Amino acid sequence: MSMPGREISTGEIVDDALRSGKEVFIPFIYKTPTDESHKVRKEVMDMLQLRSLEDRNSLKADKWGIPSIGSDTVDGRLNCFGGMGVTDGAMPEDRGDSLDVIVMPGLAFDLDLSRLGHVGLALSEQILPVGQRLPTESWDWPVDAVVIGDGSVLKPRNKSTSR
Repeated sequence: MSMPGREISTGEIVDDALRSGKEVFIPFIYKTPTDESHKVRKEVMDMLQLRSLEDRNSLKADKWGIPSIGSDTVDGRLNCFGGMGVTDGAMPEDRGDSLDVIVMPGLAFDLDLSRLGHVGLALSEQILPVGQRLPTESWDWPVDAVVIGDGSVLKPRNKSTSR
């Protein structure tokens, strides 16, 4: 799901996927509980399943205005790893198959397909010019392609962009 007014809307893409019978997972952001081994609560994003168009229409806006899953329904939802509910930040074993498409709006992208944003769809103004790179960390992975608002698709310049 996308941030209203700040990112390209992904609502119709989600609706079409649900109408087509596709499995759709959307971000659920939460803080892990604190315990003896974790002195600081960390923020985690898990991908949880939307069950239907009715489920999608029942989402409530979070503090950024993004339609989000209510915490009272999390435990009964499939996560993208094949388990139920949240992972508390643990990396579960791969479920054997993978997601076919991940749609994520972002603030900016460079030509190596690195992205800036928590959440690739972009307007051409959000693509950095040749020679400019976004700062990345070890956990950042480039996207496979960026669909630009004019319908064009930005693909990797070379195979060495994967991290």
